[in-house]
Amino acid sequence: FMVASNIKVYIRVRPCGKPSASFQADPDRSTATFELDRLTDAEVNNSKLTHAYRFDGILPMSASQEDVLDTVAKPVIDDVLNGVNGTIFAYGQTGSGKSWSMSGGQDDNRGIIPRMNEELFQQIGEKTANSSARFLVMCSYFEIYNE
Repeated sequence: FMVASNIKVYIRVRPCGKPSASFQADPDRSTATFELDRLTDAEVNNSKLTHAYRFDGILPMSASQEDVLDTVAKPVIDDVLNGVNGTIFAYGQTGSGKSWSMSGGQDDNRGIIPRMNEELFQQIGEKTANSSARFLVMCSYFEIYNE
């Protein structure tokens, strides 16, 4: 089997009422660009004003929790079922949507964790239905707050 990935970095753009004009996310090119304003006209400012970053993927504001599962978590599940440890790490400032992405709400708003668990055990059930294969599943989840 081929491991789907080593480390992948995705950005999920949080829905907001008034998106910043200085931030542009391009999911097709997997890039995020920040445009900084010059603070003064009085002196020479040779600092870089545009910062562009490339990611393995960008989930736009319109991305559903199911989209996050399909894009981020399913390749990890596939690796785990082939015996490779998997980790999904959510990082960001307070209020950026980490807990929402990971835990979510109810029904269609469930996050990665409940969706991954459902998918993982469904696939284990399929793999063990007509086989003597056995799986040992150990999961952990924790949040670190450093405010």
